[in-house]
Amino acid sequence: GVALDIFTYIRINDSLTLQTSLDSGAGSGVFRINAKYMAMLGVDSTKTRKSYNQSSFKPDEGNKFYKTELDKMALYKFPQIKIEDFKVTFVNGLIYDAIVPLGWLGKQITIDLANEEMIVQ
Repeated sequence: GVALDIFTYIRINDSLTLQTSLDSGAGSGVFRINAKYMAMLGVDSTKTRKSYNQSSFKPDEGNKFYKTELDKMALYKFPQIKIEDFKVTFVNGLIYDAIVPLGWLGKQITIDLANEEMIVQ
């Protein structure tokens, strides 16, 4: 019955800063970005692998997915923490700027709630 959402800022391809949800249950290598940022990142939707998933909550609705690769993603204030040449899925209708897994940050992550810090090793 207890939940905690953690957000941080990331920088994509040294050009776009997004607020992202850190998702401990996303799975390894599951990087999702709101599709509204595709043009800003120079991603041509006609050159992506596309799919459509029907909503399990609203059967008359669904989401379009555009799978491709990006060059670089880094933590905004700590660019040394980064991933390069990674697979990403742009999602139409994603409610966040982005959702990324915790695993790409480092081997050990400590969340200091009192000081509002994330310590990455």
